Amino acid sequence: MRTLPFLVVNRNFDYWKRKDVDNRQKHLFSVLHAIDAAYAARTAAARTAAARTATAYAARTAADANAAAADAADAYAAYAARTAAYAARTADTAYAARTTDTTYAARTAEATAYAARTAADAADANAAAAVYAADAYAAYDAQDVARSAIDLKSILVEDLEIIEAGRHKFKSDTAVYGSIWDNFQSALRDLGCEYWSDWYADVFAKGFTLNDKDREEIELRLSVPPEIMNQGAADVARYVLELKEQGIARLNETRVIILGNKGSGKTSLARRLQDPANDLPLEAESTEGVDVIEWIIPVDPSQHYSGVNAYVWDFAGHVITHAVHPCFMSERCLYILVVDGRTEGDGRTEYWLEQIRNYGKDSPVLVLINARDKHVIDLPKNTLKNTFPSIAGFYEVNLGARDGELEAFRQVVMDLLRDTPLWKNQKISAPAYKVKNNLRQKFRQGTNYINRKDFDQIAKNNGIKPEEQTQLLKDLKDLGICLWYDNVDMGEFNTMVLNPGWISHGIYRLINWGLHEKISTISISNFLKAFTGKDADKYPEGKAGFLFRLMETYELAFFKDKDILEIFVPLLRPVDRPTEGLPVFEFGERLRMEYCANQALPPYTVARLAVRHSAEWKEVLSWRFGAVLNWEGTEALVVMENEHAHSVTVSVKGPKQTEYISILRTTLNDIFKVYESNFPELKYEVLEVNAETNQADRQLLPHNDSNECMQTETQIIKDAIVSQELPTGTSLKFLSYAKKAIDDYGLSNSPIFINCKVKITNFHINILFKNCSVNLQGELNALAQRFNELGTSEADELAKELTGVASDVNKIIKEIPANITVDSSELEEVKCSLRSKGLLNRLENFYDEMCDKNSDLHKNTVKVLKSIQKLGSHYNNVAQWVGLPQIPRPFLETFGKKG
Repeated sequence: MRTLPFLVVNRNFDYWKRKDVDNRQKHLFSVLHAIDAAYAARTAAARTAAARTATAYAARTAADANAAAADAADAYAAYAARTAAYAARTADTAYAARTTDTTYAARTAEATAYAARTAADAADANAAAAVYAADAYAAYDAQDVARSAIDLKSILVEDLEIIEAGRHKFKSDTAVYGSIWDNFQSALRDLGCEYWSDWYADVFAKGFTLNDKDREEIELRLSVPPEIMNQGAADVARYVLELKEQGIARLNETRVIILGNKGSGKTSLARRLQDPANDLPLEAESTEGVDVIEWIIPVDPSQHYSGVNAYVWDFAGHVITHAVHPCFMSERCLYILVVDGRTEGDGRTEYWLEQIRNYGKDSPVLVLINARDKHVIDLPKNTLKNTFPSIAGFYEVNLGARDGELEAFRQVVMDLLRDTPLWKNQKISAPAYKVKNNLRQKFRQGTNYINRKDFDQIAKNNGIKPEEQTQLLKDLKDLGICLWYDNVDMGEFNTMVLNPGWISHGIYRLINWGLHEKISTISISNFLKAFTGKDADKYPEGKAGFLFRLMETYELAFFKDKDILEIFVPLLRPVDRPTEGLPVFEFGERLRMEYCANQALPPYTVARLAVRHSAEWKEVLSWRFGAVLNWEGTEALVVMENEHAHSVTVSVKGPKQTEYISILRTTLNDIFKVYESNFPELKYEVLEVNAETNQADRQLLPHNDSNECMQTETQIIKDAIVSQELPTGTSLKFLSYAKKAIDDYGLSNSPIFINCKVKITNFHINILFKNCSVNLQGELNALAQRFNELGTSEADELAKELTGVASDVNKIIKEIPANITVDSSELEEVKCSLRSKGLLNRLENFYDEMCDKNSDLHKNTVKVLKSIQKLGSHYNNVAQWVGLPQIPRPFLETFGKKG
C-alpha cells in the first residue's frame, strides 16, 4: 500500500497503453486485488491444509501483480506493482499458521483464482520487454528522482521495524507524498474508481490498521464473482456498493458438465446423480445434443454445508457434435469425465481432459470409470494427475448397479458442490437474487426464452429502477443466469434465453438432421423439416434466423445468402477427400507449415477456419477435415488427416503465397490460442539455398513430403543468429537459407523475431542498439553491486567508476535514434556527436582497463565473476555501434574463467 500512489506519478494510468479504458481497469484491479488476497492469505486458517492453500494461491496472486508491473512500462508503476507482489509473497505458511480465523482460507483460494487468470490477460510480450528494458537503463535515474521527492526507503524500514516489534501504529500522514498523493486520488476518480479512492484514503488515515468492518469489506470484495472481477476495478466497486446498499444474497448455483465418448454412460450418470432410483436409458437412446437436469442438493447440517442448485449438463458423445461443446463449456463448473471401462487406451481420455483444461481452466474434474464388468482399463492415474492437476479424483463405479459405490460417488459430488469456493461464496444483491429466482421459475415452467420487455417488467416488479435494468441484465448474463446477445448482429432478435439447453439442442438438432440427410446447406425449409412434433412448438419458424446467426457466431456455419437465411455447415461435408480436382503443391514451389500437438486436435479445426475464410473457400474441393482456399490468385490447402489427428498442415502456392500463409497463420494461431498449456508446435518447410542465385536448391533435399524439411520458427531465427558468429565467408549459404525462410514465411513481423531483437537486411543481421546497451548497463550495475559488497575502499571506487560508465551508456541510448542499424550512414554522424560530447571517454577507459590483466578493474572483476565473457560480449555489441575497439574474442576466452 505504501507504494500504490506511485502508480499515478504521471497523474494518470497512461503507461498501460491499450486501446480502451477497460483493459486499464483490469490491470489496475489485478494490483488492488493482489493486496486484498495477500491480506486474506496472511489471516488465513491455522489448519495446515488451509494454510498451504492460501500460500499457493497467494503466490499466483504475486505472479499476477508482477504481470501488471511488467505491463506498466513506467519505472514508478513497475516499482509499485512489484512491491504489491512482494506483499502477496509474505503470505507464507508461518503467517497463516499463526492465525485462528478460518474465514479467509477459502476466500483466498476463491479470489486469487481470478488473479491467475488475469495474469494471462494482462501479459503482453512487447510491453513486458519494454518495461524490463526501462528498468535496466532507467532505474538509476528514476531512483534519483524518487529519492528527491520522498524518502520511501526510510519509511519502509521504519514500517518493518514496527512490524518486527509487534506494534501496529504506522505513519499515516499522506503529506510526505507531496503532489503524488493528490495525483493518485485524482487518477482513481477520473477512472470511475471513487470507491477505491475513498477506501485507500481511509486505510492510510487509520495508519493501515484494519478493524472488523474493514475486514468484512475485504471479504465482500473477495466474494465478488470472477465474471464481475473480469470487468475491472470500477465494475467491482459498483458491484460491492450495490451489495452494501441493496442487501446480500448468496448465488449458490453451479453447473455439472458431463463429458465422454459416445456410449460411455454419461446419460446414466446424469439420471442417477439426480436420483439413484431413476431408470437407465434404453439401449437405443442416445443424447442428441445436451440434456439439462436441475439437481437441488439439500443442506447437510452435520457438515455445516449449505444447499446448492446444480444444473447437470449431459453432452452428446458423437464426434460430429464436439464442435458445439466449447460454446457451452466454461469456468466455475464441476466437470465429470466418464470413461468406458471396457475401452482400451484410445487416447480420448487425454483429449477430453485437454478440452476441459482449455475451457474450464481451474475447474475441478472427477474421472469416473464406468466399470460394467470385471475387466476395467488401467488408466495411468498418476501421470494424468501430474499433467492435469485439476483432477480431484478417480472413481470406479458400475452405473448399472444401485450399490454403495454409486452412492459414495454421489456423496463426493454433493460435497464438492456444497463446499467448493469457486461458487460457494459468490454473492449478488438481494433484488438481483429475486429477479434470478423469477427467471428460474419461468425456466422450470417450460419457458425457454423471453424478450427484453418481459425482463424489464420482471426487474421492475422486484424494485429494480429503469436506469439499473440494463446493468442488471449484463450482470445476470455474465453470471450465466441467462443468455442475452446484444451485439450488432444479434440485437435485432430481442431474445433473452432462460434455458441454454434450448440453444444447444436446437443447434445439435440442425447438425444431426443435416448429417442424416447428407446435406451441408440448411435453409428455412430445412429448418421446418428438422423440427417436427413437440420440437415444432419449441422452435418456430421465427427463431430460425436467431439460431442461424448463433451458429455463425459460434463459428459452426456461415451464411451463403443472408437475405434468404441459408447457412452452410462445413462440419456436414463428407468425411473423405475429393477423388479429383485437388491442386498439386509441388515440393520446392510451395510454402508449407504444420501445427503439431501432443494431444488430438479438435476435429472441427478446419471447419472453423473455413467459416472465417468463407469468401475464399471452395465448396466442391472441401471435405470435413480439409479445404481448398483461393485468395487473389493464390491457392491454399488446409488438411487434417482424420478426427483423431494431432496436426494440421497448410500448403500455399501462388503470386502472394507469403502474404496468404501469414494470413492463415494468424487465423490458426487465434483458433489455437485457447490451448494455453498445449499450444501446437508450428513448423515450416525450409530448403537450403544456393548462395549465388538465392534460390532454393531442390537437389539438397529429397523430393518428398518428409518432415526432414520442417523447422520451427525459433530454429530458423536461431540459425540466423548463430550464422553471424561464424568466420567471414563461411556462413553465406547458411545465412541465405535463414534470410529466405524468414522472407518467405513473413517471420520478420512475428513476436519471436521481434523478441530476439534481430533485424535482417541484405543478408546482414544487426542487433538493435538499445537492447545491446541495456544488457551492458545491467551487467555494469550488477558488477558495481558486487564490488560494493566487498566493502573495501578500492572496490568502492571501482563501483563508482562502473556506475559512471553505466550512466554514460544511458545517455548514449538517448542519443541513438530508434531502429538505426550498424550499416546506416546516419550512424556515422551520431558517432561524431557522441565523441564531441565526451560520452565515449569512460566507456573507452573501461575497454582499456578490461584488456589490461594487471589493472585493478580486471583483477577485481575476475575475483567476483565466474566469467567475464558475458560482460565483454555485451561491451563488444555496443562498441560496434559507436566506433570503439572491441575486446578480442581470444582474450575473452583466455580470461573467461577463474584461474
